[in-house]
Order: sequence, then structure tokens, then C-alpha cells
Amino acid sequence: MATERRPKRQTRPAKRITPALVLSAVALFTALSGAAVALPGSNTVNSGDIVDQTVKARDMKTASVKADEISDGIQPRSNSVSVPGGGAENGAYIVEQVSASCAPGEELISGSGHWSNNDDEELFLQEVVLDHNAETVTVRGGNDAGANRSLFAVAHCIQA
Repeated sequence: MATERRPKRQTRPAKRITPALVLSAVALFTALSGAAVALPGSNTVNSGDIVDQTVKARDMKTASVKADEISDGIQPRSNSVSVPGGGAENGAYIVEQVSASCAPGEELISGSGHWSNNDDEELFLQEVVLDHNAETVTVRGGNDAGANRSLFAVAHCIQA
């Protein structure tokens, strides 16, 4: 009698969780999510993420931070000039100018001008010029109020 050969039954390898499998899964998960946990939040940095006095004006991109987003770092530097009152509202304005500058080591971020008293008087601001090379604000204004008034220039500065 001839013996029949039966085909060998194929066996599957046992499903086992090995330390190598666990370690490779952890490494893959860490590589895919590692950068996302650098800072909490979405594209934000707050005061707890940086050391005091480490971010300076030169570290920020131009126009990336508004003045109201900086807490106590802005220093107003002002200067004034007395402008004679002209002919008491007859259109004969006397125009003067005044400048204000940032202190050494500060950078100009904005500037403004105003009068000491403008209760419906004949006063105007002609121009406010910011010079970022000289870190200076120059204000020109005219007075025809009939009395001397003070014209102010204000430079808003931050530590460079």
C-alpha cells in the first residue's frame, strides 16, 4: 500500500508583543509629536515662556508687535515750546516746531504731538515727523488763539 503524502499544514507565527515592538512604537509616536509640545497654545508666546529682559526691539520683526501689546517697557519722552498767540483768531498763525528724542540705548517706536490747551481755540498740528535714524519726533504746529500756548512733541521709546 502506498502512503499518501499530505501537504504540511502552514502555521502562523504566534502574535506576541515584544519589547522591540513597544520601543519602536514609542519612538515613532515621539518623533511624530515631539515638536507640537514645545509651547502650549497655538502660535503664541506669553510672559511665562520667556525670561525677563531677554527680548529687545532688535529681536522683533518690524510692525509685528503693537504698542498696546507691550506692558511697561514703553517710555514717553516729551519736550515743549511756547508758541505766541498770533492776532487772536484772525488767521495770522505763528508756526513753531519742537522735537523730542529717545534716551541713549532706546529705539523710537512711535510719536505724537499735542497742545497744552485746545478748547475750541485756533490751534493746529501741521505735521508729526518720526526720524528712526535719530530716534526723534518733530512736531510743527500753529497758534492763533490770542495767547501763548505750549506745543508738545512726545517720543514713545523702548529699550533697544
